[in-house]
Amino acid sequence: MKENTTCALLRLSQVEESKAMIRRFDAIPLLVSLLESGGLRAKRDASTMLYSLYMVKENKIKAVKAGIMKVLVELMADFESNMVDKLTYVVSVLVEIIEVGTQRQKEIAMVILL
Repeated sequence: MKENTTCALLRLSQVEESKAMIRRFDAIPLLVSLLESGGLRAKRDASTMLYSLYMVKENKIKAVKAGIMKVLVELMADFESNMVDKLTYVVSVLVEIIEVGTQRQKEIAMVILL
């Protein structure tokens, strides 16, 4: 059921007006959770959706607060997860956080990059 919901949310996240609505409904922590513990399809859909939602600054902040950095780093370190290629966009996100994030977010992003 979670995988089907993620797939539906993925389609909605591709519509610009839906991105703010998805954030209001607090979908980002659910997506981070699916990225951490969902099946392969759910992880792929969640990562694609999170990438799409990252275009809105507030969504980036919400994802960081939901613990996405830890999950992404763990998945990228697991070469057998078949998620490494899908998650390489995180490097650009970390660089952007260093540029525009809060002091705490900048520190976390720098530690992860190091």
